[in-house]
Amino acid sequence: MTNKDYETDNSMFECSDEAEFQNFIEEREHASEWKEATIRELMVEATSAFSPKGTISETSRREASFLVKHPHIGELYLRNISASSLLERARVSGYALGELSRDDFAYVVTKCLETAKINDITKIRVQAGKVAAFMASSYRIIPQPEIFRQTADHLNSQFGGSFSKGVWSHSISLAEYSVSLPVEDYEDIFKSKGMNFSDITMSVSVMTSDTGHSGANIYPSVIGTMPGGRKYRVPILGSICMNHKGKANIKEFDSNLSLAFSQTEKSKERIRELDAINLNYPFNCFCNILKKVGIVKKQAMDVLNRFAVTIGNDAPATAADVYFKACEITFELNQDDTLGMMTLEENIAKILKLSDKSWSDFDRPLNCWSFNI
Repeated sequence: MTNKDYETDNSMFECSDEAEFQNFIEEREHASEWKEATIRELMVEATSAFSPKGTISETSRREASFLVKHPHIGELYLRNISASSLLERARVSGYALGELSRDDFAYVVTKCLETAKINDITKIRVQAGKVAAFMASSYRIIPQPEIFRQTADHLNSQFGGSFSKGVWSHSISLAEYSVSLPVEDYEDIFKSKGMNFSDITMSVSVMTSDTGHSGANIYPSVIGTMPGGRKYRVPILGSICMNHKGKANIKEFDSNLSLAFSQTEKSKERIRELDAINLNYPFNCFCNILKKVGIVKKQAMDVLNRFAVTIGNDAPATAADVYFKACEITFELNQDDTLGMMTLEENIAKILKLSDKSWSDFDRPLNCWSFNI
């Protein structure tokens, strides 16, 4: 659902029109700014009814639990997503922080901030009047409008790109394109596994963030449309990432867009290699592989149950069967959780990178989650 009040922390925007998305990203950029401040002079306070109103809306002010003060930037309310980066600048962590009262939390964090070196600087991202992130001084700023304009120019001109959707929140932004690349080989692979799709397309998703939640990352995948319109996503060898560090720039990002499509041949070859690896304990191997790549049991439960019934440890199966079953987990995730979906796809793609020896190590009589089937 799209929230029209873009000041609030849970704001979200989604559309299927490229021009509308580009214009929206430009508007958000104009409503945001970067500030710099010495870390040791930052002071955190818990908000109260007596806190200053500032320039933000009353709704946005009420949802803020803390504000930060600095002699050169004044007073700013904090978004919830700024907490992790604030703690990084304060160099403090631990479960005990969550047990403190708001006033005590603010006091502890302020004292830790005071231990920073005198010249330590943080780059502060302010979105619609509230702090969204406290980034390190080495953070390389690459404006989101530049990233998405370059994405559109590159994909539309070189690969016949067609805009599918754009998603924005205070933490991440994402644009997804369908591209015109041959898919016949993938079609043959899918059919050999009994997967008959009404349509198969190549997709490229670009996700970025100005709050430290993502680099300028590119996610190539193959999407098979099932009867009824449901999408089956097959990640291709993982994302190509450009962190906001060092000499990262838009030229490097453009080179990465070209590199993304060189992954397709490697991906097809690796899937064929996996199909030659026969498993002795398919279900156990499936469990062990999922845990290895960072997919939690709760995420995979429905697919695990189907796998146990249809294949289990007795029916013949290959490593490729395990990979395609893992791709089904994308069906079960909340489609509105864009960051969660991209993280899941990245973890699934790791399966293609596992060595043949890893498969033999995980194909064993016991599984890590103690499932009995």
